[in-house]
Amino acid sequence: MFVALCATSLIWQTYILLDLPVEIPILLLVFLSTFFVYSFHRYVKMITFKSFDDITVTKLNIKVLRSLVILTGILTTALLFSLSRSQLMLFLICGVLTIWYSINIIPFRRFSFTLRSIPFLKVFLISVIWSAFTVFLASPESNAGTKEMMVFFERFFFIAAIAIPFDIRDAERDSKEQIRTFPVLLGTDGSKKVAFTFIVGFFASTNYAVYIEAQSVTQALALMVSGIISILFIAGARSDRSLQYYVFGVEGISLVQSLLVALTLIF
Repeated sequence: MFVALCATSLIWQTYILLDLPVEIPILLLVFLSTFFVYSFHRYVKMITFKSFDDITVTKLNIKVLRSLVILTGILTTALLFSLSRSQLMLFLICGVLTIWYSINIIPFRRFSFTLRSIPFLKVFLISVIWSAFTVFLASPESNAGTKEMMVFFERFFFIAAIAIPFDIRDAERDSKEQIRTFPVLLGTDGSKKVAFTFIVGFFASTNYAVYIEAQSVTQALALMVSGIISILFIAGARSDRSLQYYVFGVEGISLVQSLLVALTLIF
């Protein structure tokens, strides 16, 4: 649920950055669909492994999780009717890519594969989906003007940077499942350097947005503060860190960033 809240805060942040009126149905759709996706991925993991994220798998756990997947799936489907044609197309593309990451959706066995089998794709796929989903879904008719593209690139670099610590946490499991992520192939220190590179890209795109007057200086400062916080959490990432460090710490940076941007409405 916390992940869904963070995703919802990002699209709320987009409304602020683009100076657009907030649409409650869109916020609800992002929350419920994110809840559905993460519950679905967890469900797939729980029926595959005996434990997942320190939770012992029982029939009760699986039953509850299955019920959440069905409920959020139904509610998400109902909210799709509030979308425009272009928004619906964006939603469906992001949805298909998300499901394809965990489950093979190609009916031909000869070309059968999941996206997770492609080296280094995990971080980029997550970043593109989250960025497109929380930026273009908020803009009218999913337009991609200069301001929208700047927010998209900022969001992409930011999400890519904070996604790598999760891969550091999951490196041992990913290695066993033959998922070739940055930590699996480059090690912890090498993957941190990649994450810091993404942060540099985040800072650069934020400054460029100010330069072309796509964002205000106060908004840029708010975003850059969140970037500094990200650096601290990336530096402290280790495979033996607690689950709370990643779920509420690293993931929570998205929520903090949105709150910082919201404060710019006051100053």
